[in-house]
Amino acid sequence: MRVTTVAALASCLIFAAACSDSATGVPTSALTPGEASFAGNPPPPPLTGRGDGELSFDSFDILSAASTTTAAPTDVCGPLPPTFFTYALDYLINKTATNQWAHLNLDGQNRQITIHQTDNKVDASGEIVGVGYVFRITGGAGTGSLTSTPIEGSLRNVSFSVTVTGIATLVNGTQCRGSATLSGDGLVSEDGVIIVPDSGPGL
Repeated sequence: MRVTTVAALASCLIFAAACSDSATGVPTSALTPGEASFAGNPPPPPLTGRGDGELSFDSFDILSAASTTTAAPTDVCGPLPPTFFTYALDYLINKTATNQWAHLNLDGQNRQITIHQTDNKVDASGEIVGVGYVFRITGGAGTGSLTSTPIEGSLRNVSFSVTVTGIATLVNGTQCRGSATLSGDGLVSEDGVIIVPDSGPGL
């Protein structure tokens, strides 16, 4: 009986030591959390601020008419009035200035617009509410620019002017397809507090 008890105790101690090694040792799996977590640095937080912009239309064709529409397509789809808007702005740019994002949260609309520019292209996506219509951006025409200019410290001026294509849905349900120019100008900083530096005495 004594021999059996000692043997059983020894087996328990060996099992406990094995469990301890397994819990405190470095995992051998290829999906090691420690390695995966630090495989790359996360993107920096965006610069934040505010700006104002304009959506102005170039041309439209009717896409689908409401059943109650009796006017000619050219009368239904244009000219649509421009829309002026303000927005909260998030802005990101990579270290080599080859990749930029501007994210616009439009005031009072519960709508958003994103502008993305690389060395090869500039495009936009999102929606905006105008007078008598909602315009959904479906693509960029490949022309335009998103630029940022340092002012002082982390303060930057962020401006854009992009030609976009999209669909305007009118209040009666008629849909018009066409192109427009989306433009805007804003200021961003690391903490979102915008203090414009003085240009000089007396200004």
